[in-house]
Amino acid sequence: MSFIIFLANTLFYSAFIHQKHRFNCLVAAAILFLSVAGVGLIKKGPPSPTARPLCISVIQANILPWQKADLDLFNSIVNLHLSLTEQSFQKYHPDLVIWPETAFPDDLLQDTTWRPIIMEQAAHMKADLLLGIAPIIDGKEYNSALLINAKGQEGGLYHKRALVPFAETTPLEAWGIHWGRGYHFSEGNEPGILKLDHDSILFGVVICSESAHPAMVRQLRRAGASFLVEISNDGWFTDLPSYMLHAQAAIMRAVENRIWVIRAANTGFSFAVDPDGVIHTDGNLKLGRKGFGIFDIMVNDP
Repeated sequence: MSFIIFLANTLFYSAFIHQKHRFNCLVAAAILFLSVAGVGLIKKGPPSPTARPLCISVIQANILPWQKADLDLFNSIVNLHLSLTEQSFQKYHPDLVIWPETAFPDDLLQDTTWRPIIMEQAAHMKADLLLGIAPIIDGKEYNSALLINAKGQEGGLYHKRALVPFAETTPLEAWGIHWGRGYHFSEGNEPGILKLDHDSILFGVVICSESAHPAMVRQLRRAGASFLVEISNDGWFTDLPSYMLHAQAAIMRAVENRIWVIRAANTGFSFAVDPDGVIHTDGNLKLGRKGFGIFDIMVNDP
């Protein structure tokens, strides 16, 4: 998909710059668009008779970077996520609740205060809960996604594999230089395939910038993922185009792999994308605002 977009832009640019070849470039662009449309209609096909409905709640707490780093605000941040989760269950009963990247900006696995509370909430809701955490395992810090199943038990753990240079890791660590907790994550080595309690549905997980890695998402799809979840924290962006550029990757991954993609971002944009690339939004989820969104999707067997 990325190559097709690049090729189309190149053809239009060439047609604009080189008048001599304008006609040929425009014809080639038209053939490209018609070919893509034809392949899309063929691949779309009729709905699968085994498609199953799934209700998903996305929590967007809108926590700014400096707030996450403030230890005095830690408890209020966790309570906000719990409160928004409870609100989402007042009118609906989601099968899966998603908190964004590092929604719990510490090691929940070792936290004796919040760990039982959050797990008990999942059990009380009888729903799976996926949330971003920052665990420390064998002395190594990870940017991770933890699945708590509807029984209030650990259902799976994924560590981010594609780290952002100079933000999540730095080559200076080889000389013992790092910038403190949150800036020297270790890479995971297993794909993000997790399983819901609901009908034992497999789904894929990517964290933040991993949505821009097509091969990584294809690997999850081939491993049996029926839909994809992207958890992200875009709170450090300062301009609208950056938010939009990052969010567009979710649309491309949905179309390329013919699966639903659910995007849960701390400050937005949070939305769902169906296999045809259609964006589904919830009026409660606005950029730079706290809230929750409910998305009903149809999940096909891979």
